[in-house]
Amino acid sequence: MMTPDNRALDAYTRLMSANGAAQIYRAAQQAGILQALADGPASAAAVAQACGTALRPTGLLLDGLRALGLVEPAGEAYALAPVARFLAGPYRDLGDAYWSHLPAFLRSGEPLARMDDPQQSERHY
Repeated sequence: MMTPDNRALDAYTRLMSANGAAQIYRAAQQAGILQALADGPASAAAVAQACGTALRPTGLLLDGLRALGLVEPAGEAYALAPVARFLAGPYRDLGDAYWSHLPAFLRSGEPLARMDDPQQSERHY
């Protein structure tokens, strides 16, 4: 049985891990790492060269992306996983437009869009 302190530590660890996953994804997007793999598998060295990043941190980030299921091994190289190809389109921001509206929603109670209204929801899909 977990003590209250252990439950709190477990909750903190889960939250910190979720934040880390988001940070890994954002750093990869900003550096162009996922875009560097869009044309096919590449080694960490090739990705680092294409992105103008240092080799060791690029390799570590690629390993983080692999742990998240965004890239997969392709021999000695890395390749985009199917979900990363999905993220190459309009969904790459992971719903930031919706999440960034959260503070305004908390203040006003007004949603970004009324998803129960077919006319409004169709524009968002």
